[in-house]
Amino acid sequence: MGCPGPPAAPGAEPPAGVGDQPAHPGPPTLAYGRRDRPSLRGDRGGGTRGARLGPRLQPDLPRRWSRPRGALLPRADRIRGRGIGGAGRSGERGPIAEAAPSQGATDASPAVLQGHDAERHRRGAGDLADARVAAPGQDARVPPGSPGGPGARRGRLTVRRLLLVSNTNAHRVTAYGRDVIARALAAEFKLDEVQTARPGDAIDLAREAALDGIDVVAALGGDGTVNEVANGLVGSDAALAIVPAGMANVFARSLGIPADPVEATGWLLEHARDAPRQVSLGRAGDRYFLVSCGVGFDAAIVREVERRQLLKRRAGDWFFVWTGLRVFFRGYDRRRPHLSLSWGPAEDEHRDGLFLAIVQNTSPYTFLRSRALRLCPDAELEAGLDCMALDSLKTRVALRVVGSAFRSGRHERFRHVTYVPDRRRFEVSSQPPLPVQVDGEYIGEHELLVIESAPSVLNVLY
Repeated sequence: MGCPGPPAAPGAEPPAGVGDQPAHPGPPTLAYGRRDRPSLRGDRGGGTRGARLGPRLQPDLPRRWSRPRGALLPRADRIRGRGIGGAGRSGERGPIAEAAPSQGATDASPAVLQGHDAERHRRGAGDLADARVAAPGQDARVPPGSPGGPGARRGRLTVRRLLLVSNTNAHRVTAYGRDVIARALAAEFKLDEVQTARPGDAIDLAREAALDGIDVVAALGGDGTVNEVANGLVGSDAALAIVPAGMANVFARSLGIPADPVEATGWLLEHARDAPRQVSLGRAGDRYFLVSCGVGFDAAIVREVERRQLLKRRAGDWFFVWTGLRVFFRGYDRRRPHLSLSWGPAEDEHRDGLFLAIVQNTSPYTFLRSRALRLCPDAELEAGLDCMALDSLKTRVALRVVGSAFRSGRHERFRHVTYVPDRRRFEVSSQPPLPVQVDGEYIGEHELLVIESAPSVLNVLY
């Protein structure tokens, strides 16, 4: 359009055409209208007019036609002020130089192609739930003000020290399983591990750990191992953790901890940062118990089971059942009662002529596979101690009480049953001395035994 210029001198460079615009710093120009577009035949980007710029492509990118949307910068690059194929090689990202449009350009680059987006840069848009790109310095996965996000308060996290006390004789403890559990715990705690060699070892190990400043002592074993660790930690700041690996695992299951040791390890890792809770225990003489203390018939069963550890490990729960039947019919005097029980100074707070007395700190008394045996169904950790006693061991009486304990647990109103709930102290006497068990561990024979509640003496992680 317009008048043509003067003719060029012989041998001089031809005037620059539309396709031969010199490269200038600054944003490249847009493509011209269709009337100036060269023929699509032959090489795209060449021809009689020579090299030319494609629509919104940098000069050093391959010469090709592209759809207009192919030249749009990604939103993240627009926000950060970076372009594609800037000062470096083709495809590199570098800062866009702030320069005026190239000389001779007829159309200025739209603001959205120069890194300015009114929609994205409007006030507060970066904090909207549907914002497509995070603002500079903001993590797109964490909303501002949320836990762990910008503006959240962060405290200093300290790694707790944990001692894993393993009973290698427990029903479900194997070398491989112990190694797997130790590796998992080491990911969250500063871990030490010890193994018990004989009964009573866990008490000394736990007590030494508490004096050494260990934060958590985890018992890997059955109810007996848990009882020993608890006795070593009573009155200290260290917390008890439980990885059940025995047969019944009564205390762990009463707290809602999974019975499988691997699942219990995962459960412990989920609660690793929780504050421990204080629980009350029972105390029989100088020995604390978490679940129960039995005098008489049930302790006689425990004593016989402890004498056959190999059968106990191999046969499991059914060995207890078989031993209980054998002791009931052949190994215990069911004709002459020897126990007396008192729970206060009044005359009606005393019973004579008993065959057994079971005091519980929590319920149930034990498990037979998945079924709970609730001899003291109302016992709770937050309350005092409950006691159930029998003045008859006839077969029909025993079967009726056991059947009710597996079902409704309403046997406290049965004839021959003495049930005393929520008391702080019981006194049991016998002549001759009778066997005593705590949490399934035989602790010898006693003539006089004082059983008391010890409130809030143990920290437990659960």
